[in-house]
Amino acid sequence: MLKTISTQVEKPIIIVAQDNSASILIGKDSAYIEGEFKPQMEELIAELRSDYDVNTYSFGEGVGEGLGFTFDEKQTDISLLFKDLYNIYSNRNVGAIIVASDGIFNKGVNPKYSVDLKRLKTPLYVIAMGDTSVKRDLAISGVRYNRLAYLGNTFPVEIDIVARQCAGENSKVFIAKDGKEIYSQKIVFDQSSSFLQVAIQIEAEEEGIQHYAISLEPLEDEITITNNRWDIYIDVLDSRQKILILANSPHPDLASLTQAIVANDNYQVEEKLVSEYNKSVLRNTKEFEQYNLIILHQLPSHKYPLKEFFGAIESTSLPLLTIIGSQTNLKSFNSRKTCVSITGARSKFNEVTPELIDEFALFQLEQEHLATIKKMPPLLAPFGTYKADVGTSSFFNQKIGVVVTQKPLIIFNGRGEAKSAVITGEGLWRWQLHDAKMNGNHEIYNNL
Repeated sequence: MLKTISTQVEKPIIIVAQDNSASILIGKDSAYIEGEFKPQMEELIAELRSDYDVNTYSFGEGVGEGLGFTFDEKQTDISLLFKDLYNIYSNRNVGAIIVASDGIFNKGVNPKYSVDLKRLKTPLYVIAMGDTSVKRDLAISGVRYNRLAYLGNTFPVEIDIVARQCAGENSKVFIAKDGKEIYSQKIVFDQSSSFLQVAIQIEAEEEGIQHYAISLEPLEDEITITNNRWDIYIDVLDSRQKILILANSPHPDLASLTQAIVANDNYQVEEKLVSEYNKSVLRNTKEFEQYNLIILHQLPSHKYPLKEFFGAIESTSLPLLTIIGSQTNLKSFNSRKTCVSITGARSKFNEVTPELIDEFALFQLEQEHLATIKKMPPLLAPFGTYKADVGTSSFFNQKIGVVVTQKPLIIFNGRGEAKSAVITGEGLWRWQLHDAKMNGNHEIYNNL
């Protein structure tokens, strides 16, 4: 009997991140940074690569792969860098993180308190750049607002303003829409270093994507005025879309679906059990025409085959999302020819996790969300033979253990006027809890 042991040595990873913001060139050493700094950084990376795997990034308003030496970013979010690095490298052999930066940030949270950096548990080395002395400067450090608003309503905007070396000075904050000033307020700085918050309400007077420019009146001898402006875009809608969640019976999925949908102000939800309707109502098309989408949870079931309901819905173009579970009558479901058929299930279920289909093109997920989605706990999906309808698109396929199958987990059918989709497993509430555990919120689950 022979026993073979294979060993693979993996080099530690060194991450090098370059601050690409405009503030890097403000100091007296700007000539050095534009001239000698780049080749010296490249030489350092070349030396490190003899013993390590080196991955490089640039950051400013966002984070991108590779070193950028343009130094033209108007915003700097250092906390986003650490968040992205945690999502990518949380289970990797990272030896060190090297960050070249002046430490100035005007977006995101203070990197000193970054939870993601602490969770990485990786040594951090900083290459100090720029002028570290405090110069006179006004800056808009953050703006909080809702990306959606409704026509005729007001929406809140909160502006964070940081002032350095500005004791006794006055300025103004302005808001303009389409080049026309709609708001101004005088602000006074009592101390050398000040932090102010300005909260206002703006009326949504026009439908569509609206652009608002927020700016500060510059002070004399400010080191830079590039951080005196912040642009926001608000999608003004004339009405909310109505969604009905129609369920076979109470289930924790229902609450998690409702919470995810109402997190978007564009939607309102009604959650009902099918037992609340009598047959005459179920066959009444007008009863359901008020909705823009109906979500069927474990319907049709053996107790509620919903022949009257489906007969009424067929005459409309109402979109349907079906969530399959242990109470779903698969024979009745298959007769509907909705995206996929499942045969030979025999009341057996598999624990399945999502595997993203690269060819899916109906919409895209943000890359930073994929790391969390891949670690989502399993859903319960019927064991059996799956056959996707012609013209459908699988968003996720089922992964059983380490085996990636061709069985769809989330699948869409965009043919014709009546759009439909199917989630072939129950237990979505587990995904919501997992998102909260991993990220402290439900943002990824809600967006999904």
